[in-house]
Amino acid sequence: MNALTLPAAAPVRTPRGRRLAIAALWTFALLGLAGLAGVLALLHGLDASPLQLTINDESVTGSFDLDQWSLSHQALLFGGLAVALFAVLVIVPVALLLALLAVVLAVLLSVGLPLLVMVGVAALLLSPLALLGWLLWRALRPSHTIAA
Repeated sequence: MNALTLPAAAPVRTPRGRRLAIAALWTFALLGLAGLAGVLALLHGLDASPLQLTINDESVTGSFDLDQWSLSHQALLFGGLAVALFAVLVIVPVALLLALLAVVLAVLLSVGLPLLVMVGVAALLLSPLALLGWLLWRALRPSHTIAA
């Protein structure tokens, strides 16, 4: 009956922007891993028949069989593909954001700057009228009298 009851602590919520950024990061990471797995599956499933390449009328033959590659070469291929995929996942959104920024800046400069100039000119031209209105308001308002 006289037991001390403590109020339930409110759960600490992370800001929405941070949760959105973490979700986007996980989405990009999972998409990247899926793409990398797809590329590796495609490379592993390629035909192992010899590749014929002719350079200066000299036939160069080789095979693209990943099973014949050493483990270090396969790791280097995997690392190179991972770096290339990461570069694409970073560079493409940054390039799109820069293009969007350029478009927004161009619209602001082509529409917003003339509007700002027009507002400034209108304020300058209408300032005597605003001064006259303020003086009229000061003259016609009731005076503050102290009641005795």
